[in-house]
Amino acid sequence: MTIGNLIDTLSILEKRISVVENEQHDTEIINNLLTQRGWVIKEIAKLLTEIKNYDRPAQFKKHKLYNSDINLKENSSLLKTIELLNEFNHALWNLEDRRRDKTLTDKERLDAADEVAKFNKLRNDAIDNIDKIIDEAMQHSLYYQG
Repeated sequence: MTIGNLIDTLSILEKRISVVENEQHDTEIINNLLTQRGWVIKEIAKLLTEIKNYDRPAQFKKHKLYNSDINLKENSSLLKTIELLNEFNHALWNLEDRRRDKTLTDKERLDAADEVAKFNKLRNDAIDNIDKIIDEAMQHSLYYQG
C-alpha cells in the first residue's frame, strides 16, 4: 500500500459518497462511507509518518503488464496528479456502468470495456506518479532538515 493507492481509494470513496447522497439518500450507507473515508485519511497520515521516519519506502518497483502505448505524462504537481486521478476514476465509474448496461449493444459494451482498460492504465500511472512525487518531496525535505 502506498500514498498513491490510498489517495486512489479516497477518490473512489468520494465518488461513492456523491452517488449515494444524490441517488440513494441512504443515511446508514453514507455514514459508513464517511467512516471509511476517515480511516483512509488516518492511514495516509500514518504512511507519511512511516516514510518520514524511514520505516518504509514511499514507492515500490512496479511489475505491471500494460499497453505501453498509453502513458500519462509525468508532472511534478501533486495536486494536478490527484485531480487527474480523480478524473480517471470518474471516467472509469461511468465506463463501468456502460459496460454493465444490458440495454446497450454488445459492441457498445465491448467498446466501453476497451476504454476501461485504457483508463485503468492512466489511473495506475497517476498512482505511480503520486508515489514518485511524495518520495521526492520527502527526500528533499529530509535532506534540508538534517
